[in-house]
Amino acid sequence: MDLSSLPPILIFIRHAATDREGFLTKEGLESVTHLVGNLRSLGVIFSSTEIISSHVIRALKTGQVIAKTGNITGRGTVYETLFSSEIYCDAPGALRDIGEYCKTRKPQALIVIMHLEIMSIVPHDVCTMLGIPSNLKGYAFSNCEGVLIQTEKRTVRLLSRCTEE
Repeated sequence: MDLSSLPPILIFIRHAATDREGFLTKEGLESVTHLVGNLRSLGVIFSSTEIISSHVIRALKTGQVIAKTGNITGRGTVYETLFSSEIYCDAPGALRDIGEYCKTRKPQALIVIMHLEIMSIVPHDVCTMLGIPSNLKGYAFSNCEGVLIQTEKRTVRLLSRCTEE
């Protein structure tokens, strides 16, 4: 990954809570609303923020609600490498795709919607590449929890579902 292409604001979020069909539950919608409020209060969400996600409906719906709630009109796309499960996780592919997206699009802020297994790897790997100490490796993210990485300031912050930590 070309670190120089990373945006000043990089936000990784695990998808919100969903029902069996993959649609956001009432709790999932509330969690996204709280998270967007936290991002807004931190001053890291803009109308031009771009969102990328896995191709799975729960990630896509989380991204759609973030965009609507946050008044985000920036572009985005879908990458299969952002999906993970207990038996599948392509962290190197996800890092490659995120890097290529940033190199091509040059977003000022990027939100990446992912799944549990890959969330426990990729944010930590990005911090490591940037030389930012983190305790994220193997962290078990709850639905709609995330990580805010400010690449230029070299800071990392855990974002919980309801409050910023």
